Amino acid sequence: MSTYYKFARTLRHSRRLVLASGAVYAALNVRLVNDLTGFSQQYSESSLRPVPGIARFDYHVVARDELGSNHIQSISTGLPDRFWSFFALYDSYNGVDTSAYLAGNLLNAIIGGLADLFSRAKETKFSSLSDRSEVGPDPAPDEIDEEIKETFNRLDDDIVNFSAMLASNNRSSSRHLPHILDAAYSGSSATLAFYDTETRALRVALTGNSRAILGRRGRAGESYRLEVLSADQDATNVEELARVKREHPGEEVIKDDTLFGMAPFRLFGVGPYKWAKAVRERLSWSDVKEKKTYNDVKTPPYFIAEPVITTTLVQTGDFLVIASPGLWKSLSNKEVIKEVGSALQSKKKKPSERAVVSETEEPQGSALLVYDQIVFSVWRHFEDQNLASRLVDKAFGGENEAGSVSSRSSAIDDSISESLSIGVVVFE
Repeated sequence: MSTYYKFARTLRHSRRLVLASGAVYAALNVRLVNDLTGFSQQYSESSLRPVPGIARFDYHVVARDELGSNHIQSISTGLPDRFWSFFALYDSYNGVDTSAYLAGNLLNAIIGGLADLFSRAKETKFSSLSDRSEVGPDPAPDEIDEEIKETFNRLDDDIVNFSAMLASNNRSSSRHLPHILDAAYSGSSATLAFYDTETRALRVALTGNSRAILGRRGRAGESYRLEVLSADQDATNVEELARVKREHPGEEVIKDDTLFGMAPFRLFGVGPYKWAKAVRERLSWSDVKEKKTYNDVKTPPYFIAEPVITTTLVQTGDFLVIASPGLWKSLSNKEVIKEVGSALQSKKKKPSERAVVSETEEPQGSALLVYDQIVFSVWRHFEDQNLASRLVDKAFGGENEAGSVSSRSSAIDDSISESLSIGVVVFE
């Protein structure tokens, strides 16, 4: 067995019902701005050149639930010939349990699955780690996409069906399994961005109605132009609307542009709308706390977790914005690109205003997994306006001369009721 992509190999096949929070990712930057003013908690971070291929990563989370900063995650893995960087965003529906499960499992599962796929493609192609002259080709792009889709579907199967099986088999001792179905009853969208420095391919896999867009520099003197990398999977999407109607003919399941009261047509979890009638009947004891009968569920599943994937070849200076629906209700795609692009161009025009960089002595960066070892790349923090926070200010008018976090919090609390998550990635 080749050791080329040996790390995280066992994660792919594990079945775990651990409703863990994303805090498992100690590799994430944890030096956060935590604001408890008003009704929300805010977390933001800016990192300069955290790993090769990434010039900058900024995020801002306004959390109104227990998931906190784990609405957004990032991790990078160092391989012999490239770096992989992953960025994930979760948006919760009917509780945070599904999002919490994904925060504890999705990136591990994706890395493990891709490691297996690449290892099979490159297996026995070289005799030592230093000899890469006969390394086999990468898997085909379609194979990579299918691996990501399979991982999304498998995790959803764990959340919805594996948990139902455990609960059914242990009904007599259900008091000992009070939370086994929590992730199945709640729901979550997921947006995954996967960047490979060797191919410069940026894949965006979307389940839900968060959004990903790309800003690309024009010719000298021109502004950034917009490239849309995802399509909202809701009633505004003609293809999604047709799919739901085709799969459930004669049923009026879409009301007020929602599917059973939820805007996205693709979600992890939401088990009652995916379970067959026989499964729901076996789990009828668990519906007591939900106070629902689900009599209108006739031809499940109504929601699916399989993502739609797009691939874009990244150019130097491109930037990616991923954000939950709250941002797009306030700003258009073009307004977001203009705001981030203007900030980046302003820095170029004023080279004297360099970011103040400080490096920590202790490793507090992203964990770079290389074979069986873990090495650390120190994330450098700099005093500069967070690009994601700038979008929050633009959308909700919380910016003032002092850049007050409390001012921003008050403006957001007056504008939106759900959590808000924004990530901005600038590519080298």
